[in-house]
Order: sequence, then structure tokens, then C-alpha cells
Amino acid sequence: MAGMTLNKVYYGLYRFGYEVILCLATWLVPKRKKIALFAPFYEDTSNGNLWPLYRYIKHNCPELQTVVVTSDDSFFKFLQDEGIKSVRSDSIDCFRTVARARFLLVDHNTGTVFWWGIYQVLANLKIIQLWHGSGFKKVVLLDEKARPKNLLYKLRYLDLYLRCKSYDCIISSSKADRLRKQECFRNKNVYITGEPKNDLLIADKPLLSEALLPEVGNHYRMIMYAPTFRDRGEISPFSDDFWSRIDMVMQNIGSVLLVKRHPQDQKLKIPAGYDRIREIALAGLNLQDALNKIDFLITDYSSIAIDFALTGKPMVFYLYDYSGYQKKSRSLYYELEEVLPGPFVYRQEELLFYLKDEKWFLEQEYRERYSRFKNRFHYYQDGGASQRIASKFLDCRGEE
Repeated sequence: MAGMTLNKVYYGLYRFGYEVILCLATWLVPKRKKIALFAPFYEDTSNGNLWPLYRYIKHNCPELQTVVVTSDDSFFKFLQDEGIKSVRSDSIDCFRTVARARFLLVDHNTGTVFWWGIYQVLANLKIIQLWHGSGFKKVVLLDEKARPKNLLYKLRYLDLYLRCKSYDCIISSSKADRLRKQECFRNKNVYITGEPKNDLLIADKPLLSEALLPEVGNHYRMIMYAPTFRDRGEISPFSDDFWSRIDMVMQNIGSVLLVKRHPQDQKLKIPAGYDRIREIALAGLNLQDALNKIDFLITDYSSIAIDFALTGKPMVFYLYDYSGYQKKSRSLYYELEEVLPGPFVYRQEELLFYLKDEKWFLEQEYRERYSRFKNRFHYYQDGGASQRIASKFLDCRGEE
């Protein structure tokens, strides 16, 4: 045990010296190439804001050289096999690339490049924070888990604070989202650009979603249940008996319920053996593209509702653990009942009512609430977020 601790100390000292030299190199090494270095947090090339922007730049900005950095060996191999130029963090190639890069793009933090926030601040790089979406929660510096409690937490908070202050650009989807991110990151460099992931949701082009569930195809209406994850205190959304009732309702209304587990959720148990209830992983399939195929969304505090509003289709908010969620998991930036269009469901029995009859969705008052919600979180609704970010912050001239 003592040996493991000592090894960590030695590696920490190594990283400290390594990043001192790396930081100096970003100033001393000529920026000979216009390198855009992508540092993804999630090892999933099908979702989030980073990969749609990567693909846009790859195809529309020939003057930029795109490179992906990762600390995961299997993901690095995957990128290499896919022909995506990539470097392994801590490698000589990574050092050279970071030293010469002009731009560093992240969707969470820069941990694969900089262990220490102070060097992120001092490095000669333009750092663009794409984040992974708009949302309703207090995140980053407003997250209660990040608040200083003892000396160790104070040091971590200081490191996080320095990272947040170093971002030259943080993207947002609307005025409301910009205000939330300015507070969460303690950084005024928040710009309304729209989100690259939603370019796919808006774009008028053939969908890939036929691969969503081949055995279902187009025979049934697709209803997706996509809850966010709980940090702790998981309560099952449905009783064992209720799953079977949902299955029967799906048969009666000619639908199938697709349960989309959050990537960080390992607790939600989805029963097998039902004809009209399926778990989907969406591995290799872009979630925004899949949302185009969904006819009806059931969610809770997840930002997926913001994205789904662009489709103009029905959604219901199943808040079965509303009070407990804020106490045990995450506090919310907004009063959801004031911001979301509804309808709100707090008990599993109520959910069936909204599934069986969708007349409520056609009511004028509800349609107006839905429209206000969509416009509140989407200033741009034109599918041009990637182009705006590339031209404004990456000096991309586009194809001649």
C-alpha cells in the first residue's frame, strides 16, 4: 500500500515537471501548423458536441489539421483503426502536438492534456469549451460537490476555478443557457452559437435511424424513456408489476418503449422478456439522429428534453423522485415547473394517461408553452452551429 502511494507521489512530481516544460514549449515552439487538438472526455464518437464539430472541420476546413488526444489505450486503437489522426497522452507525439497546436477543444475538461489547472491557464493555447449540452442542473463551480469543505477540497476547487477561467470560449445555445454557464464557469467568455450536435437534428438529410432497432423497423410508434443518472439513492422508476402494464399499453396503442440508459447510469434495471420494451445502447449511432425517429419522449431532468423540443413532438416529464433528486443528486438551476412545458407526472399510474391519449398535446395553451420552452433554449434553429464556431473561433475560411 505504501509502495502504491509512493508511486503516485513520484508520478505526480513527474507530471508537475512535465507540464512546466510543456507549458513553456507552447510559447517557444513555433506554431507552424494550424492544429486543432480535440480532447474528448467521453469515448464515444457518435454523441456530444465535440465529434459533430470535429467532422465539420475535417470536411470543411482544409487549412486546419485535426488531432485527437486520449489517455485510453483501447480508444486510441479504435481511433487509429478508423483512420482518425490521434495521439496518446504522455507520448512524445502528444507533447509535440500540444506545443504546436493553436486550438484545444474539450467537451468536459482538459485532464488528458493538463493535470494542473495553473498550466492550462499559462499555456499558449486558445481553449474552447464545447461542454456536452445545455441543461437544467447546477454544474462545475455551482455543483455542491465542488464546494470547498476542507483543505483538499479547497485545492481541488482552486484547480477547477483556474480551469474554468482559462476558457477563451464556452459555447451556449441561448441567452438563458449563456447566463447559466457564465455563473457555473465563473467566466464571461460564453457565446451563443448553438450546439453542433443539434445540427444533425435539424439538418434535412437521410436519417441513419433505421438502424435504431432493426427488428422493430417502421411497424410501431417509437416511445423513448431517457432518464438522467442519479449520483446516489437510486429509486426504481417503475414497480416490477408496472413494467408488465406498460408492455400491455404499448401493445394496445401500437407502440414500442425504448429505454435509453444514461451513459453514467449503471443502476437502472430494465427487465427482459417483454415484447414491447427494449433497452437500446445506441452504440455507434448518433443520439440526435435517433431522436428524429422517436415519436414520443419520456424524460425527467435530462437535457435531452431541450434537444428533443426541436422536433416539435410530444414529451412528458416523469419526476417520480423530484424532491429526493435535489437532496441526494444534483440541485437544479431552474424551477423546472416554471421553465419546462410539462406535462409533469409524479406517479407511475399517471403516466399511462398521457401515453393512451395525446389530445393534451394539441391544446393551444400547451402548444404555446412548448414553443416558449423551445425558443428559450434555442436562439438559433438553423443547423449552423458548427459553421459559426469554426468561422468565429477557429478562423476557418471553409472550402473555397
